[in-house]
Amino acid sequence: MKRTVEIGGRRYTLCASVYTIVLYRGLFGRELLDDLLSGEDGAYIRVFYVLACEGGSELAGFDEWADNTKITAEDMANIILSVSQLWTAAARVSRRNRAQNSGSDGTPLRCDELCVMLLSVGLKLDDMHSMTLGMALDILHERIRSIRRANGEQVTDPEEQYRIAVGNLPDVRAAYEAGTVSREDYERYIEAIRRWEDNE
Repeated sequence: MKRTVEIGGRRYTLCASVYTIVLYRGLFGRELLDDLLSGEDGAYIRVFYVLACEGGSELAGFDEWADNTKITAEDMANIILSVSQLWTAAARVSRRNRAQNSGSDGTPLRCDELCVMLLSVGLKLDDMHSMTLGMALDILHERIRSIRRANGEQVTDPEEQYRIAVGNLPDVRAAYEAGTVSREDYERYIEAIRRWEDNE
């Protein structure tokens, strides 16, 4: 996923892939997603730098580049917009896998956990350069479901669960109207379907 942007009078080609997370962690010793969620200008500048490096821009080390690049308020707005749009597009996961993008303890995936998981399903670091995060997560989830099925587990595809929920909606509504399903349970059922549809 690539994008070109002009900052400080210079054009940069930005590229986002799974490897961006690894590169960011290696350069700064920090989690890219945590930094983006902080909303701090410095975080966006660091992510911009990594995206520009991955996009093939010839850059000095980060500190030297940051010291020598005059970033105006308009440039900062362009950095935030470019990084946000590019990363959002790169992180897009298929609808069927969106609810599953967390670590084993339910927290967002960390760089090391993501890399170990991707390597364990046969992806190589070279593969990560050409894949968006969303593509890699889709492959990972499909592979995990396949392994679980091969181990004899009953695995229902999330999209199939949605179709079943929608198909059962008339019966659930009738049970609610008859008083055999609580209002709370009925609203939770409707909300689960709505969340799925909002992710389309």
